[in-house]
Amino acid sequence: MEQKASHESWSSVLLPLALTLGLALLLAHIKPAVEIARRTHPELKGSDLVPEAVRVNVFQSIEELFKRSEIIRHNVRAGKLRVVGAIYDINSGRVNQLGIHPRQKLFLYH
Repeated sequence: MEQKASHESWSSVLLPLALTLGLALLLAHIKPAVEIARRTHPELKGSDLVPEAVRVNVFQSIEELFKRSEIIRHNVRAGKLRVVGAIYDINSGRVNQLGIHPRQKLFLYH
């Protein structure tokens, strides 16, 4: 008896795998921010640590952007572009602007 693989059968296998891999990649990217937040704020535990880890992650992402893009660095140095961090609160719909990276000047001439 011949069996054909249906879209649904592959989806039921691949979707959970893709979600797991996606989550693993996301967690791998966020883990350094959590470790920095723990080290710099040892008084924060559990869910109290999350906002600080998110803030650190935003600034790590900005740092990566500067390190990877000469175009971004050039345009920021030229005053044509400003890179600011922000956190979107999904519950309130508000955006909390964090401003420029505190060490931005160090990244401009990478």
